[in-house]
Amino acid sequence: MATQPSGGGVVAGSSAAPPKKSSFWSCFSCRMVAGSGLLAAGLWVHLGTRQSLRGSRPGNLYDIFRIVFAIGLYSGAIVVILDPVQPK
Repeated sequence: MATQPSGGGVVAGSSAAPPKKSSFWSCFSCRMVAGSGLLAAGLWVHLGTRQSLRGSRPGNLYDIFRIVFAIGLYSGAIVVILDPVQPK
């Protein structure tokens, strides 16, 4: 069985540059459109769940799943808009 060199697979003399992002993710207005779409989807799911919980019935596991899904959509929107993994 062959073993990998101790250099982590990088050939000597070459730089380990991060993969280049597509032009879509480098465009701020494109990130704003995609992020605001995710934000609107999260708001729609969140408000739909709150509307169904407004009645006299207690919440159930499905309602908890929808709230967690809405939080995931909000988080995705924040990541897309802010783009925290930019090369320095």
